[in-house]
Amino acid sequence: MKKALFPFCFLLCLGTMLFGQKDIADVRKLNPGTAVSISGVVTNGPELGTIRYVQDHSGGIAVYSTKMNGTQRGDSVTVSGTLKDYFTLLEIDPVESLTIHSTKNPIPDPVVLTPSQFDEPFEGMLVRVDNVEFDQTGKFERTNYSFRAGGENGQVYISDYDSPLIGTNIPGGELSLAGILGAYKGTYQVLPRDLNDLITSGSIHITVTPFMYGLSTSGFVVDWTTDHAGSTEAFYGFTSGMERGVLRTSGSSTEHSIEVTGLSASQLVYMQPFSVLDSDTAFAPVQVYISRSESGGEMRAFFNRSVDHSVSLGLMEAEYLNLGIDKQLISYIDQAEESIDMAIYNINNEGISDITEALNQAHVRGVTVRVVHDGNTSCLGLNTLYSGIGKIASPKQDYPLYGIMHNKFVIFDANSSNPDKPLVWTGSTNFTEGQIYTDPNNVVLIQDQSLAKAYRLEFNEMFGSDGMLPDPSKARFGPDKSDNTPHQFIINDKPVECYFSPSDGTHQHILNAMESANQSIHVATMLITKQDLGDALARKNDEGAGVKVLINDYDSYGEPIVNTLKASLGEDLRLKGESGIMHHKYMIVDQGDAASDPLLLTGSHNWSSSATLRNDENTLIIHDQGVSNAYYQEFVNRFAAGKLLVSNPKYTAGPHSDQKLHIYPNPADNWIYISIADDCQPKEIILRDLSGRILRKVIPFSHGPIGIGDLQPGIYLLQIRLLKGDILSSKIQIY
Repeated sequence: MKKALFPFCFLLCLGTMLFGQKDIADVRKLNPGTAVSISGVVTNGPELGTIRYVQDHSGGIAVYSTKMNGTQRGDSVTVSGTLKDYFTLLEIDPVESLTIHSTKNPIPDPVVLTPSQFDEPFEGMLVRVDNVEFDQTGKFERTNYSFRAGGENGQVYISDYDSPLIGTNIPGGELSLAGILGAYKGTYQVLPRDLNDLITSGSIHITVTPFMYGLSTSGFVVDWTTDHAGSTEAFYGFTSGMERGVLRTSGSSTEHSIEVTGLSASQLVYMQPFSVLDSDTAFAPVQVYISRSESGGEMRAFFNRSVDHSVSLGLMEAEYLNLGIDKQLISYIDQAEESIDMAIYNINNEGISDITEALNQAHVRGVTVRVVHDGNTSCLGLNTLYSGIGKIASPKQDYPLYGIMHNKFVIFDANSSNPDKPLVWTGSTNFTEGQIYTDPNNVVLIQDQSLAKAYRLEFNEMFGSDGMLPDPSKARFGPDKSDNTPHQFIINDKPVECYFSPSDGTHQHILNAMESANQSIHVATMLITKQDLGDALARKNDEGAGVKVLINDYDSYGEPIVNTLKASLGEDLRLKGESGIMHHKYMIVDQGDAASDPLLLTGSHNWSSSATLRNDENTLIIHDQGVSNAYYQEFVNRFAAGKLLVSNPKYTAGPHSDQKLHIYPNPADNWIYISIADDCQPKEIILRDLSGRILRKVIPFSHGPIGIGDLQPGIYLLQIRLLKGDILSSKIQIY
């Protein structure tokens, strides 16, 4: 250890003698706006994006500048610039000068902390937390993840799309977590750099995460795999405390299987599988399962635009509710006997039947009515909701890394003693005049008690309570939620999957549903801003699975994705040809081939980064030819009315800077596109936050629309410097 530290300490002392630098710990005591100069060793490379962290014997600090782009871990540097407080992260920005003295120097050992010890003196330093268990399962994406260590809670942030961790499995069981301690809006975050920062020890590890099959009304089976032979065991129970103790299967193996029996219908089970080898134990994360219901499982598909029954397979008829979705919803509200749980992005009774009054009358007759709504939307329809009805709003958009509560679901009588009473209503439809009467939208209604209980778990997590009134202190939204609902169901003998965002890895499940296609994919979705989804659709089409895509408008996709789809699909990519916003978010796979697992994917989840990383959303994947064909009956009419996208639209200049500059879409989800008038020659494009900080510089290499992506929610200032010296500028909003 002393030999490893000597060159590092000697180097820092030499830097102090030669350059007269202050220790980083002393620099951290200075006020933002102070000019400083520090020396130390770089502890991360491009895996965290543009930002670098520099550490000496006393502390660490963030440095934000494209001047640091060439630096790597182990570089000994001197950096001069100005201190800035960026959402509670102290950093040097801008950087006036950078000197690289040497490379491949030893990296300082991480400081071992617990989450409760995260504090300002350790910000910017390499840290390690032991006995960590992640709360989520699935694969890493660019977002926040919560973890527990010794009964304390912490947060991990995967900060860049180029991170080596993207797409890798979230570890199950205990591990040691290393990374740089960052901060955002008062929350400390561990920033792991690569797989080496996820430190597993011991002699046995889970290599295939547990998966459930054989679902029945009395039980199910869970299998998993380990790298070495060990025991097959699981904690389990009917509450999160797993009060039932341990299930065991005799013997030692790398292939593990445990059967859960003796359940009643629609019974929730919390389970944590584990395997023991000698003195080491490999734990999987806690997962929630639910036994099959005794419900009839009826499904209905409602649309507010015309359908074509001539393409029906006779399994299920699409139901066209002309100006009637509101009335259909009210009919179910009027039938509710025990409970109504509504999670809605927007409700406004102006111009439609009074949904709020129906909720009030249900409350009067003794039904427990509860509402979760988006806190950034007016939701004027709730102004007349009776005071005795429990309701809670999602956080405002200035909440760290949160987006919107975008769900549109209603749960009826989830805990009824009659299994044919519980209903789940969901889809793309908000409860407003435009959404119900004008914008093409869909609703799927499913009668199943197990699914209703799963949706109610999600509702309760946002409500903060399973009682009549919310508990804001326990309410969890967006990235603060955990993966704590069942995902697999058998409804009327058909497999159904249910996922909530952003905790459940919905984006990967959308990709998986696409990959399952053999014969056809039909997509009607308001927007796609995830390039990998566009790439996957194009590739499946090129492989022979005929793909047809209907989009709302070019702006909601952006040039790269539209060009990808257009090149592959040709005339099978169409713009909406009817009034209103084409608000669907559904995909139909192999609806005409019963042998090829026909499925429908629908819900509130737009195919965007915000839906994936920040918003509260819900998604259903229904493996049933009848419901997929019912949605196809609607798709053929929307697609037939669509407009051919013969070539990329020519955008006219916008209203900014004497109509020289056009930005679209604005507001935007994650990507913006910039079109500059033909008589302007741009030199550089600069994106700033409202404090003036430069977030991005782009040097245009060709004329035409220019895309800038990976943008967090907020308001920004866009400046275009022209060769002749003029500056075009405009504010943009990312939601």
